[in-house]
Amino acid sequence: MTKPPSKALHFHHALGALQLRCFNIEDAEMMHKSLNNKDINFLTGTKRSFTYQEVVRYIQTSIKDSNRCDFIIESVDNNTKKYGEISFCDIDWGNLSAHFRIALYDVNLFGKGIGTQASSCLLKYGFHTLKLHRVDLEVFSYNERAIQLYKKLGFKQEGTKRDALLWEGQYYDAISMGLLAPEFKQ
Repeated sequence: MTKPPSKALHFHHALGALQLRCFNIEDAEMMHKSLNNKDINFLTGTKRSFTYQEVVRYIQTSIKDSNRCDFIIESVDNNTKKYGEISFCDIDWGNLSAHFRIALYDVNLFGKGIGTQASSCLLKYGFHTLKLHRVDLEVFSYNERAIQLYKKLGFKQEGTKRDALLWEGQYYDAISMGLLAPEFKQ
């Protein structure tokens, strides 16, 4: 079993040098604020509202959980510029597999390549450093931008959970996707 890195994972973007850095308590305010963004909540299927203290407890629990690797996507030069979060969760060390998730904090960040490059950076870490063999995810059928990103990274559609999400009176499918180490397109 490998612990999350003590150093941040760095990558370059048009916005400058960015990094994936492990969660800390100082991230709670921005995370809490993002959980009140209706557009982001729709994309992630998040219906519940969370108190600030619940977010703090989530971070404290995540930091201690050896079956998770949670990161903040932020600027290297200005750590007050936080763009989102990205994670491997439910890591199954016996089968070398993990569940992947990413959420940018503002829809104005979409289409700028941040998600693509952050995802590529984390997947490279997962396959090369953690020695994962398989990474999977779920994405809602209406999130075409995310589906295209995952396909670009090499994820393959493995199934559909029909009517998995009820949002404001309408049902939506959840698409299951998976990526094996030899399929990863850096």
